[in-house]
Amino acid sequence: MIRYLNSYGNNFYHGLQMKLDKRYKNGLVFGVAYTFSKTHGDGEADGNEHQRAQDPRRDRGRARGRMRFDQRHNLVANFVWELPGQNMRGPLKHILGGWQSNGILSMRSGFPVENRIVANNGDLNVSDLTPRPDLVGDPRPSNPSRK
Repeated sequence: MIRYLNSYGNNFYHGLQMKLDKRYKNGLVFGVAYTFSKTHGDGEADGNEHQRAQDPRRDRGRARGRMRFDQRHNLVANFVWELPGQNMRGPLKHILGGWQSNGILSMRSGFPVENRIVANNGDLNVSDLTPRPDLVGDPRPSNPSRK
């Protein structure tokens, strides 16, 4: 048996990043950043996962899909508020002055769920890999109504 390995693959990252900051003269700062992105490609192990099971086709396009670490939406919001103790007079300025309140909110969409259909090895004479089955027939339901 000859094992075929290579170190090439086609992976892509497409993203849109937006950021908005607003500063007020009374010591209040708001910020929000949003990223909409997609990471996809031929595979995460340089395209070598399930390679032996896909011989003789060697069609890397069949392994294309979203990467396991792909997160579509990423939103981060923050604020900083310098408390007004800095403007006080006397010893209270040294006790209450210079304090601030901060906050960060981070929300992200989840990672993609691996929903591929696989078959067991059976008598295909492949090692421990799970080959992908071929599609036979129309996969759409004959009666697509919700009833």
